[in-house]
Amino acid sequence: MSHKDLMSKLFDYNATTYYAWRKQSRPIIRLIEKYFSDEEIQEFLDTGSVKKLEENDFSDYLLLESSKSVNKIKHLFPKKAKVLFEKLDELSKEYENEIPIEKLATLIFREFEDDIFERRVYFKGDPTGANANPIPTPTLEQSKLELFNIFQNLEKPVYDYLCKYSIYVFKNHHKILRKYNEQKKK
Repeated sequence: MSHKDLMSKLFDYNATTYYAWRKQSRPIIRLIEKYFSDEEIQEFLDTGSVKKLEENDFSDYLLLESSKSVNKIKHLFPKKAKVLFEKLDELSKEYENEIPIEKLATLIFREFEDDIFERRVYFKGDPTGANANPIPTPTLEQSKLELFNIFQNLEKPVYDYLCKYSIYVFKNHHKILRKYNEQKKK
C-alpha cells in the first residue's frame, strides 16, 4: 500500500485531505512521518499496535540498537571510541539529553583532533610475511563521514537513547549483545 493510501486509511479521509494537512505542516502529520515507517503504520492498521513500541519491547529495542551502533563504532575506532562517548555524554548533559544532529556533526568534523580517527590496519594474508598487503584505509574525512553516518542513520528514538545513555551503553554493549544473542538462540 502506498504512503498516501496508508495515511488515508489511518485518518479515515481521502488523499486530498492528507496532502492539504501535509502542506499546512500539521503537527500530527509531521509526528507520524518523522517517527513511523510505512511498515509500522501498516502493522498498526493490521494489528492495532506496533510491536517495537510496546513498553518493554521498546526499551529493549532501544538498548539493543544502541549497543549495535556502539559495537560498530568501537570496531571502526578501537583506540578512541571511549573519547567519543565521553564527549557525547558531555554534549548530552549540555543539551538535556537531546543533542541536535548539527552539534554532533560539529563535534565530529571540527572539534575532534585528527588522531581520534586512527583506524586499525587490516592485512590480506600474513601481516608479517613478505606478501603483507595492507588494505587501504580511508582518509580522515572519509572516516569522519562514516562515523557521522552511523549516527545519522539511526532512528530518532535510538539516536536520542544512545545520546542520553552513551556511557552506560558504551560500557555494557558487549554484555547486552551477548544476552540478546543467547535469547535469540532459545
